[in-house]
Amino acid sequence: MNTKGIMNAKAAVVLFSLILAACGGGSSDGGGESEPAEVAEEAVVAEEAEVEEAPSYETHSTNLTGVWLGVDSFCFLGFICNDLELTVIQAVSDSAEGPVQALTGKAFINGSSTEFTGTKEGDVWSVKFELSADLYVRVKQTLSSANESSGFYTVINRVTGVETADAGTASFIR
Repeated sequence: MNTKGIMNAKAAVVLFSLILAACGGGSSDGGGESEPAEVAEEAVVAEEAEVEEAPSYETHSTNLTGVWLGVDSFCFLGFICNDLELTVIQAVSDSAEGPVQALTGKAFINGSSTEFTGTKEGDVWSVKFELSADLYVRVKQTLSSANESSGFYTVINRVTGVETADAGTASFIR
């Protein structure tokens, strides 16, 4: 046989094998599916099982240092209603060695300021500051991007230490 004839014979064998596989043939038991198709299907299922849904936003390295402006007015019991501004200082950026980072800074509300402390772990951060002689406020946030954050605030009775449930929502932009 010449080279052209050998190539034509090989092409015919490959074509016949593909047709046979597509029709589910090739086995004498009449089952219809061949083992290679089952193995391929199992591999696809295993691959799909390994894929996990990614969170909507994952920072773990976003340093919060900067001025965060309240998007909505911060109101509590009608006697304090004003925009809340937080000047946040995160001295150490996030790392695997130290997953919880300390936060310090100032809260500006109604023309006065007060210092605060807080923490950041991953995308979640919170700060606590004095609102009056009797009350503290804790702002709890989750980053939705490097410059946007939302969550809520709670009020803490300074004397009893009792913390309210969610007193209201609070959103910030930087």
